[in-house]
Amino acid sequence: MIAILFALSLFGAVAAQAQPLPNAAPPNSVNKVTADAFAACRQAGGRPEVKAGYQTNYEINHDGKPDVLLDMSRLACVETTSAAPACGSVGCPLRIFLSGPKGLQPALDVPVLRWSVALQGPRTVLTLSLP
Repeated sequence: MIAILFALSLFGAVAAQAQPLPNAAPPNSVNKVTADAFAACRQAGGRPEVKAGYQTNYEINHDGKPDVLLDMSRLACVETTSAAPACGSVGCPLRIFLSGPKGLQPALDVPVLRWSVALQGPRTVLTLSLP
């Protein structure tokens, strides 16, 4: 298992756990990921179910606008043999959308075993545990 640190700055000690921002209405790019996952679940004969923590908003790139993390392990496909439709032996995808001049854009889509967000001085640090 490899653990990596995805951050804009890597100095100082971790001072506090980052708090998620309130979820706003997701933009089309985020809605499409969710709609595609729902469609895949239904095609497999299941019923999609969103669990707490599926969508979390953080300020990661420090532009003053919320960024969106979709934890695909928190999207269940009930009434099928697949607990989470996008997950496999290498983990579950974490999909990150960063805000920018053109709105939220996909920035990272990687399978992870677990992840966390913390404050490191003035920076938000995303730690990923990769398979």
